[in-house]
Amino acid sequence: MSHQIWIGQLVHSVIKGLLEEIRQSRDPSINEVKFQLKKEWEERFNFSKLRLYRNNPKKGGLFEHEYGQNLSEDEWLSYYKQAEDCIVTFFNSQLFQDLRQIDKKDWLLLEDFLHFNFQGTKIYLQIDFALKDKDNIIIYDWKTGQQFDGEKIQRQLFSYAFFVNEKWKFNSESIKVKLFNLSSNKIETFRISEDIIIDTAMYIQKSIEKMKSLLSEKETNTASIERFPLTENTNKCKSCSFKRLCNRE
Repeated sequence: MSHQIWIGQLVHSVIKGLLEEIRQSRDPSINEVKFQLKKEWEERFNFSKLRLYRNNPKKGGLFEHEYGQNLSEDEWLSYYKQAEDCIVTFFNSQLFQDLRQIDKKDWLLLEDFLHFNFQGTKIYLQIDFALKDKDNIIIYDWKTGQQFDGEKIQRQLFSYAFFVNEKWKFNSESIKVKLFNLSSNKIETFRISEDIIIDTAMYIQKSIEKMKSLLSEKETNTASIERFPLTENTNKCKSCSFKRLCNRE
């Protein structure tokens, strides 16, 4: 995986651990949280450097290690600083101060691995955090990247709202989604409407249909490599995690 995705996973893991501590009525200091970040960074980095992910692919490894791209110590330090800055931003945020005070019985989701059935297809998702606020549900999503596809992110967030709407049968207007960009220390709020829920359902349906149209045997979920030609834009290959499979290293 790219170092940006790797950093994002690391930051999410540390924030999850921090919130779990708060839920257990413990209150770690910023130095304790930084220590946990350093510990996880070193463990994950060494795991990747030794390419142990080849025997445990679900944990994943760094693109730079898999393809022998030697980065300088200063480059790795800058990536570590990026992760640390995100953690400090979260810890010092008004949101985190508020979460400390909220009744933990109102916490609904914390990095839970979820799924729902949509017209016979199982959809998987993972929501960073969600809570109940009186008659409303607020969904939170943390982002660590400095740049991302706004439309793609909205689709992701609206899919979370769709899941919450299906699971708890809340009125769509009572669902809010908050995107916390930890790199810029900005929170953007999206209010959900019935039109958004309907549009999201149509988007999911079309996405499923598009994916199934590429299968050679839909009934057995079988794909054929002939239906997936190699891209002609070889610039995309430079950072593709799977380029070794098609001999484009």
